[in-house]
Amino acid sequence: MLFGIFYINVVRGIAQIIKSLFMLILISFSGATQAWAQLYPLGAQYFHNQYLGNPATAGIDSGFRADISNRVQWNDVPGAPVNQLFTGVLRTGKVGLGLSLNKEKEGLMNSLRTMATLGYHLPLNNDQKLHFGLSIGMLTQRIRIEDIVGNQGDPSVSNYNSREFFLDGDYGMAYTNSKLKVQLAIPNLKNFFNTDYFRTSNFSVFYSAITYKIGNPSNKNSMIMEPIIAFRGVKGFKNIMDAGTKISFSNDRLNLSGIYHSTGNSTFGIGFNYNSAIGISSMYSTGTSVLRGFSTTGDFEINLRLSL
Repeated sequence: MLFGIFYINVVRGIAQIIKSLFMLILISFSGATQAWAQLYPLGAQYFHNQYLGNPATAGIDSGFRADISNRVQWNDVPGAPVNQLFTGVLRTGKVGLGLSLNKEKEGLMNSLRTMATLGYHLPLNNDQKLHFGLSIGMLTQRIRIEDIVGNQGDPSVSNYNSREFFLDGDYGMAYTNSKLKVQLAIPNLKNFFNTDYFRTSNFSVFYSAITYKIGNPSNKNSMIMEPIIAFRGVKGFKNIMDAGTKISFSNDRLNLSGIYHSTGNSTFGIGFNYNSAIGISSMYSTGTSVLRGFSTTGDFEINLRLSL
């Protein structure tokens, strides 16, 4: 009898230790997943909403613009990442103001990155301009206790959720004329200057891109082709190159895009615009060569835009 009680208590104790170790591993991995997510950006940042990749493009066009994006990754994997994002930008004079809310859910992990952006757009000769942008904000990460299957009162969970938010920032610049756009951005300034956020590898250290419009933008009925070459620097991993193009018809009422990534996957998109005020686009990205053994599906993304 006593031996049976002792055996049950030992088994329960081992089970509790395993649960605690699993939770600690999950918590320690959360910082890495947040960094990894930024290495796999939304496809909209290449053409449809470049503010996602470069704060200097906040207010690069006149007026007000709001975008909502939703991305579902590897939907055949339980607890797969879901990314929801809102951006709003306003141009007043030479100043651009921006707001970005990026919510991610990965299994038990939930994160919210809130950034406010100040941009400045400096006219040069003819149609040439220089653009600068700085984003400042915070990142909060939490575990949803309701989603835990096991001991929801584990102290490691409450300790994790009681952490303070992280202050962070992004910086970007760009050069544009009527056809050419050259961009350079430094995301996660806290990581870039090697302060106390992650101090790990596999995070983005810069984003650069060159696009050039081929065709006559002043002719509303002409077809415009806009090739892009992007280069993303990664700490502790191979740098990533993206190359593709966007083809627009009838003053961008219909557009098609395709991009190949050096990670071994591709992104394809289609977009529709109505009177340059309302736009919708959808994109599909195939799985990277590393992830194809874990998931048979890629990522599906939809973006809505309102411009005033």
